[in-house]
Amino acid sequence: MSEGIINLTGLEREVDKLIEQRRLVAKIEFKGTTPWWGGDYDGNTSDHVDEDEIIGRVRWFLRTVYNRFCATNLNNYIEAEEFVSKLLGSTSSRSLYTIRTTNSCEDLPRIRLATQGRRNTKNLLPKNIQNITVEIYRNRSSTYDEIIVGALILTLVFLGIGRGANRGFGRFVPNTCPNIANSICNKVLQGDVRGAFDEFYNTFRRVTNCNRVNSWDQSAVPLAPLTAGSIDSIMVIQCNMNPCNQMNVIQNAVMKVTFKTTVFNARATDEGGYIHTFIFGFPRHSEVEFKTNVSGYTLDINPPNLSGIIGRHFQLDPNNIKIDKKTGAKYKSLRGITGYYALRNDDIADIRRQSMHILSPFKDKIIMLPFLSLLDHKMVISDIVHIGVHTNNNIATKINVIVRPVMDLMTGTGLNPHESQLASRNNALAFGNLKQLIENYTNSLQHMIRCR
Repeated sequence: MSEGIINLTGLEREVDKLIEQRRLVAKIEFKGTTPWWGGDYDGNTSDHVDEDEIIGRVRWFLRTVYNRFCATNLNNYIEAEEFVSKLLGSTSSRSLYTIRTTNSCEDLPRIRLATQGRRNTKNLLPKNIQNITVEIYRNRSSTYDEIIVGALILTLVFLGIGRGANRGFGRFVPNTCPNIANSICNKVLQGDVRGAFDEFYNTFRRVTNCNRVNSWDQSAVPLAPLTAGSIDSIMVIQCNMNPCNQMNVIQNAVMKVTFKTTVFNARATDEGGYIHTFIFGFPRHSEVEFKTNVSGYTLDINPPNLSGIIGRHFQLDPNNIKIDKKTGAKYKSLRGITGYYALRNDDIADIRRQSMHILSPFKDKIIMLPFLSLLDHKMVISDIVHIGVHTNNNIATKINVIVRPVMDLMTGTGLNPHESQLASRNNALAFGNLKQLIENYTNSLQHMIRCR
């Protein structure tokens, strides 16, 4: 062949080979229904929905589905990860599928919790994503197209992506349905939540030839929710509100203070160690503030040997002297962090675990998806403690700080008389073994979602 002359036949062959290797499986346009809150490690919200966010969440969902219907070893993710890695890749293998996104967004008004104590908050706020286009490519031959597309649709609609996804942020609904996974997508557009998951599960089991139905109380890894007939099945709660109000309902439903005032008919300032909201995930901390007189304050620590540790959780600025507008008295502001921690070698450490309960606004409903597991919670529960902080006999300068193992609180051990009285107003949520409490709090959560 002469130099400079292009072999068109050979070029055409190469182009056909590339097209065959990277085939467009589906192109789906989604509409944002709740704010997107994803971004970098500094908390800055990105203008672009990252493909990695979607892939990571789809990976997690597919692992829970595999563990529900396929896995024979539920002590870890090894089996499920091996399956998912064949589809979406790993550090040692190339992914079968590639996902690309493009989107447009508008800024959302201030979100209080994201900006508290920050001066420059513009980059921290969630954003309204108007539209997002997702393209799914297959890099080589595969029989899993319908599983990947179906999982992606269910993930964006019901599981969400980005920060706060378990509590309603980052939801996207398809505008139209692709040919692949059409039946799953159409159930979504019809508002048939259980039907959409049924279609997906049936497809998954057919393609993978999996016929098990594993039980959450025999698992150390979360299992995808069933569609009917069990405590870990999908719950659909009517809630005819706009998405922002639905998200407000969701946030309030999982707060300890809401359980305290509505279920136990207690005051917001009453003790709450007998309320076991650790079941809704970690971390679960809250900040308390007390007024102390200018001469200082006293901490009553129980157990006493943790006094140094407790001191690290409180801040008192000696120069921050304020005047009470009503009484004219001078005081300082004492701030402390309460909630759940891990007690390890007489030291207190933060603990993290994704919530088992994903709550999702969807049309005129709130969808509750329980991804339950028991054995992993049993392994860590003995190390979890609850730090409670209260004034002593209404003396503002004397603060009681009590550290108690959660295992003791579940049996009522160590409760003071007032706490015991409050706890007795709902024994099913105050006392019991771990399995009973997970079941009772899962049932109770749907009743806490009160849409008025």
